[in-house]
Amino acid sequence: MKIFKKLSALLLVCLLALSAVGCHKQNEVAITVDGFEFTSAYYMCALINANSEAQNKVSETLTEEETQKEIDFYSKKIDDKDFVTWVEDRAIEIIKEIATYKSLCKKADLKLDDETKANAESYASYYWQSGYSQYFEPNGVGENTYMNFTVDSYYSSLYFEHLYGKDGEKAI
Repeated sequence: MKIFKKLSALLLVCLLALSAVGCHKQNEVAITVDGFEFTSAYYMCALINANSEAQNKVSETLTEEETQKEIDFYSKKIDDKDFVTWVEDRAIEIIKEIATYKSLCKKADLKLDDETKANAESYASYYWQSGYSQYFEPNGVGENTYMNFTVDSYYSSLYFEHLYGKDGEKAI
């Protein structure tokens, strides 16, 4: 029942966000950061992930007794921000982080190797097939967009390894 409540809250945030992006044509660019274009569906991936992160943050602050009751996430605040505002701001931060790491990797001439990319795609496919599609698809996110979002999230590890890995510029 607890999971159902969390998923219901997630869907409500997604529906709010979908109202903002749902009227856009397929593959329409919603945000451009550092020369990287992100579609409205990609932005929706970031919103869904930010919503999940926000729910976790709220849940961490609840007492055991409070977790037994239905949680109205929208009435909560995170870092002195309304829940929805925090989710929207975090979604933009996620996209900016991805763009920053893609840009840093591009400048350093770093590319995800075939094995890493295949692993990321396998990971995305697994989660998509195991239920994520039920939350993303109704909100305008297809499997390819979800896969791209997941693969892009690997750029931070690539850049970190470039700097601090065994052969990195600042090896630890």
